[in-house]
Amino acid sequence: MARHSAKLLKKYEKRRPAAQAAHAGKRRRRKKKVYYLSYPALSPLPGPKPAEKKRGVLYRAGQYIGNAFSKLSAKTADAVSVLRGELYEDPASFLRKTGYHIGRGFGGVGRFFSRISRFVLLPLSVMMVIAAAALFSAYTIGVKVTLDGETIGYMADVASFEQAQSGAEQIVSARINDSYKLDVQPVYSVALVPRSELVETETVQEYIAEISTDRLGKSYALYVDGQLVGTYARKSAIEEMLENIKRPYVTGEANETVDFLNDVQIQYGVYSEEFELTLKEMRNRLLSSDSPVVEYSVKQDEDLETIARSLNVDDKLILNLNPELDADNLSSGERILVPGSDPLLNVVIRRTVSYEEEIPYEVKSSQSADLWEGMEQVVTTGEPGLRRVTADILLINGVETDREIQHTETVQEPVTEIRLVGTKQIPIGEDGSYSTGSMIWPVPSGGLVTGRFGDWRGTHAHTALDIADSYNTTLVATDSGRVITAGWNEGGYGYNVWIDHGNGFTSRYSHCSAVLVETGQLVGQGQPIAYMGMTGNATGIHVHFEIQYNGEVVDPELFVSP
Repeated sequence: MARHSAKLLKKYEKRRPAAQAAHAGKRRRRKKKVYYLSYPALSPLPGPKPAEKKRGVLYRAGQYIGNAFSKLSAKTADAVSVLRGELYEDPASFLRKTGYHIGRGFGGVGRFFSRISRFVLLPLSVMMVIAAAALFSAYTIGVKVTLDGETIGYMADVASFEQAQSGAEQIVSARINDSYKLDVQPVYSVALVPRSELVETETVQEYIAEISTDRLGKSYALYVDGQLVGTYARKSAIEEMLENIKRPYVTGEANETVDFLNDVQIQYGVYSEEFELTLKEMRNRLLSSDSPVVEYSVKQDEDLETIARSLNVDDKLILNLNPELDADNLSSGERILVPGSDPLLNVVIRRTVSYEEEIPYEVKSSQSADLWEGMEQVVTTGEPGLRRVTADILLINGVETDREIQHTETVQEPVTEIRLVGTKQIPIGEDGSYSTGSMIWPVPSGGLVTGRFGDWRGTHAHTALDIADSYNTTLVATDSGRVITAGWNEGGYGYNVWIDHGNGFTSRYSHCSAVLVETGQLVGQGQPIAYMGMTGNATGIHVHFEIQYNGEVVDPELFVSP
């Protein structure tokens, strides 16, 4: 027994330690005793020898095949476990070790077939090759991708997922008109998976784009001429805000349309948070130019119309920006919002209107030798006509920009004015005077004498005639002469005309409402020179008619009479 034990020990010493441990428990039959082999000693097992059942060649071949596949499965699991950790740490080492393990695997398969070649037939070998080929064709090593705790699927490699992620980010960026990056880091793990479960790059790309879109949220965006103004949660609120902008321009007249000059679109989609606006912010942006809406301080005695005119904008634009403004009670220093000169959104109003307008009259002039040169006399007073007009008008933000006449109808014909233009030369005497030798009454309509020359006025005697008549009654030169003064007098005479007639005679016409001649001008007898009024120190409508001779006042009634 010692001799046999020694042989067994020598035999197992030549093997690997793992093999020694694996074979330590094998039973060995020697004559009629059964021993349990336990390295380094043998322990006899009591009891009778069990009956040994004879096994055929196929049974033993099956045992070999089962043991071989069990070892192969264990080695494969170990290899996958090792490779899983080294896939991302060191790709080069991953490739070397993958080749090594594949070589060992095929080497083990070769040894396996060499051992069972004496037990199996050629058909069985062919079947095993076919089965192995089917196994490797149906399965592959893939990458399991987990995103935010949710499994996306199995992909061929990491590069495939990175490509899908990049494509998804581009899709979302185009949807929100802004740059978008996935804010969740993917988790990878290596697994042996059926090839049929690998997910295509395009499928993962679409999936990531959709879940990213859902996370961002959707809203309604307002576009003006293709330019994004802002976004808001409710479409109806945007539409109501747009209608409020148009409402001040609506008059309710027939054939009236009020719309926007610009292309206005409301689109539903996914947009970045930076485009979110309140309705007030969106309204102000629409009614302003590229520069923001600014505050304006109301000046003293300014009204809404004056402010709009000074800023070259329509007053309705200001009202749109200040819905609660009391336009009829503006106070000095009050702060209001005013729009830019070119608002982003413009309201266009088209209307068909009917109205009456004057037809200007013509003026025809003819020369007259009976009138002094420079004089004009109206023979027939002109009168404007009247016509009814139908027109299409176009207004931008309340300011008319175009008018097209569609129809006109004359209601009243105009009356042509006939005028006579004097050609008579004003004579100049040898002594240089312009006097005709006689004077005429300065008020052609007659008038009423309300004050005479020499009347006592409390502290002094009156120096002229006061002739009263209606306001703007025409006053004429009492004789031919040259105008000495024409205009305002600071001495209390108001507007007055003073004429030098020559031969020491001058005449004065004071308290006029307006003068018709200029200083230095030659005037003829009877030529209109001013209109009656009450300017200066006057208590009623009249003309202060004064005549002087050699600088001394004289009674006008000595020379003129009504």
